[in-house]
Amino acid sequence: MTSIVAEEYCGTPSKQKHVFILRNDRLVKFKNGRKRQYGFGSFFNEVFFPEGYPHSVSKDYLSYQIYDTIQAFCSSVNGTIATQSIMQGLGVGAEATTALAATMTWVLKDGMGMIGRIVFAWAQGTDLDCDLKRWRLRADILNDVSMFLDVCSSNFGGFFVHIVCASALLKAIVVIAGLGTRPAIIQHQARRNNIGDVAAKDSSQETLVNLAALVTSLVIMPIIAPSKWMSWFAFFLLAAVHIIANYCAVRSLSLETFNAARFHVAVKAFMNSGCTNVPSVREVNLREPVVLSLPRRWVLSIGSRLPKSKLTSQDCATLKDIYEKDLYSLFVDNEKGRIFVFLAPLATQEDVIRAGFEAEVVGYRLSERKYASMVTFDLMRDVHNELPELFGRFCKLAKAEGWDFSRNYLGVKEWKVNWIVPPSETRTTVCKPREWYSISVSSLVKMGHGVESVEITIADGSDVEALNEPPSAEVEIEMGKIIAEEICGEESSKNKTVFTLTDDKIVAIKNEKRGSLALRNFFYAIFLPEGFPASVSSDYGTFQIFNTVADFCSGVMGTIATQSIMQGLGVGATATTALAATMTLILKDGIGMIGRIIFAWAKGTNLDYELKRWKIRADILNNLAIFLEVISPLAGTNFLYVVCFSALLRAVIGVTVAGIKPAILQHQAQRNNIGDVAAHNSSQETLAAIAALIVSLCVMPFLTLSPWLSWSVFVCLVVLHLVANYCGLRSLFFQTFNPVRFHIAVRGFLQSGKTHVPSMRDVNMREPILATFPRKWQISVGDPVPKHVLSTENLSAICLLYEDEPYALFLDKHSHRLHVMLASRADQEDILKGVFEAEYILSFLKEGSEDIKATADIMQQCHEVVHEMFGSFKKIAELQGWTFRHASMGIREYRVNWRTTSVMNGNTAHVKDP
Repeated sequence: MTSIVAEEYCGTPSKQKHVFILRNDRLVKFKNGRKRQYGFGSFFNEVFFPEGYPHSVSKDYLSYQIYDTIQAFCSSVNGTIATQSIMQGLGVGAEATTALAATMTWVLKDGMGMIGRIVFAWAQGTDLDCDLKRWRLRADILNDVSMFLDVCSSNFGGFFVHIVCASALLKAIVVIAGLGTRPAIIQHQARRNNIGDVAAKDSSQETLVNLAALVTSLVIMPIIAPSKWMSWFAFFLLAAVHIIANYCAVRSLSLETFNAARFHVAVKAFMNSGCTNVPSVREVNLREPVVLSLPRRWVLSIGSRLPKSKLTSQDCATLKDIYEKDLYSLFVDNEKGRIFVFLAPLATQEDVIRAGFEAEVVGYRLSERKYASMVTFDLMRDVHNELPELFGRFCKLAKAEGWDFSRNYLGVKEWKVNWIVPPSETRTTVCKPREWYSISVSSLVKMGHGVESVEITIADGSDVEALNEPPSAEVEIEMGKIIAEEICGEESSKNKTVFTLTDDKIVAIKNEKRGSLALRNFFYAIFLPEGFPASVSSDYGTFQIFNTVADFCSGVMGTIATQSIMQGLGVGATATTALAATMTLILKDGIGMIGRIIFAWAKGTNLDYELKRWKIRADILNNLAIFLEVISPLAGTNFLYVVCFSALLRAVIGVTVAGIKPAILQHQAQRNNIGDVAAHNSSQETLAAIAALIVSLCVMPFLTLSPWLSWSVFVCLVVLHLVANYCGLRSLFFQTFNPVRFHIAVRGFLQSGKTHVPSMRDVNMREPILATFPRKWQISVGDPVPKHVLSTENLSAICLLYEDEPYALFLDKHSHRLHVMLASRADQEDILKGVFEAEYILSFLKEGSEDIKATADIMQQCHEVVHEMFGSFKKIAELQGWTFRHASMGIREYRVNWRTTSVMNGNTAHVKDP
């Protein structure tokens, strides 16, 4: 019988538990009572699943990924069948077809796809967040339709171009829908602030599927290609499996956040139960429709504009009376079956949920017969009076079922309405020739010479007056009493509509943007998220400008590299066969796929907390990969090795981008609009790609005339690309901590006498991007027990000092590392507190200190004051804008539970000693 001193696990405790026993004053490690073994299953989990799986991901992770893998496999094989038909339609193997005609068809097809991306992101980008499951399924159905058109295209020679262009438009919807919904799914799956690791391993799984599909395609294509009937049978079979797998995948998702459909189902069930029960997360998700819209009598419109054609002065007075003390108000349109929710500029997340709940209750009671004869405003007043008790009970029951109220996807628009109570006095103003004015509540702000007009519209549609042309003489406008103002996005006079009360009529006075302002607003609507700049982070515009410049440079360089690869493959050389070129490309792509899997396994967990450094590394490697492709024709017989090495570099780039993009989107999206931000970012990338394509077509004929000119342009593009990427990363000001930012913030706090925490801008500007942060001692969080350095004396000291804490610290002077070992009950704040204590201890250690007793005394003294000091640090940091809800601290998934009594008293536990 031997004493157990600690239990350690990573992921599931029952399957990955390790126990530690003392033997000869040293720790010995066993796995479930046996010596530790490492098999194929453990290796597979490490390569293709996030660290700490399944504890570090959501419960629905495995089922969703299985179905997603099946559908990706089917889609990839069907894509091969469709590609064969497109090649046939382009005239590959036909003497009558020229390379120029095929190239123009391909360029036109890609151009239509790019335009489709931009238009769809503009039209539906805001819906991707709140209708994630339906858009995911719609995209997959459209993907099958697109491939069906591709397969059919070769049979309709005269309409081939039209068919492939229509297919490209459908694929554009598929791409934007995928880009818009994927970050939200990864955000749901990541449970340990490990969104980068989850995204990287998802990329590994996708790559493995593509490899399997590639091998399958190589096997079955020679069999089914000669027979059209076999090709169609295989296509429809795979398409059916693809759609079924996608349906099962979205059905398996159990999202804990509310969207409009899930919120309606939950509130309706709550009211039907007599306000005593809220359905579980799984139950509501199963009842959420993923194909058709949810049938409902009353539709909510949250964050909507004032429907001036419906409102009367009496309505406004009643609304202001009911919702005078709230940051929202409701209005029921009985004719259209719509309930409008108007939000004040200062409305918070809780106000949005509260307003949505009240609107759902109003709609529920309006649908009941016993309230049919009741005046709508009286019913609204009764609901509003009962709301504190009803909403409090709903929140309590919903949180007990696992619902998350920190975020919501209720489809909130960016319009804000501010009621003026009491209405301002009647005002008049004079418009002088060639001068216009922008109307605000406080004053009339002169806009100067311009082409804007003041448009006055009467609510009931009568007596519409407008000043559409610059007045030739002074014109007096009576504004009436201002009762409300309406804002979208940035709260400024340029985006404001003022509602006035004149002769008992609601009048809307607004600025009608024309000329350059109209063009700017149109550009904003297409390429920027709704509500910009208020709906995104303050660094969004700067980062996206630099990122667009970098994408443009990369696109032009990619065209130069593609020309070199085509030359290296032997395009235009009679001695080269198409089979040899095809095999080279397949081998190149295969090497790249293997590289993606290996890199995601080796460095996937680093992408979260070293985001900026990995981004700049990826950009440098991208330039190196392009350089290798440019010089590849000069390699001669070594061409294959050069392009394969380039493919390995691109594998690192692909995994890095897939891992860090969701984290950047999460930072940029400030209004639970990560799907909208992702969709519009894709539009910006597409615009950069179009510009790069046009420039490439214009300059490539000149670059081929002189090698010196080509290399000069290439070097300039490389330098501009790197500078733009560096400036873009420097412009990012993250509100969350990583190890380096936390170290800088804590050191600044301690050096200021514990009275000041550096701002986000100061810390982010001091964070190194190219090199690692220089420090003698390293901090490791969530480490396994360092059994080779722990003795009985050290264990006793640790257990005594950290007996009541969910973490324990151990200083290893040999490796200059301070280990922060976490207990299974440690939460986010406990982790940050443990790291804070580690930073505080290291601030006292002198360079080259070897005095163990002095070090133990320092740790004792620090621990005695750390609780109060961390509370002060957190309070000051939050005032500077730092958030403690999320942190990417490079935490490993090991958890250690100490058997304190065994260590201190030598109690015996029942463990078989092998």
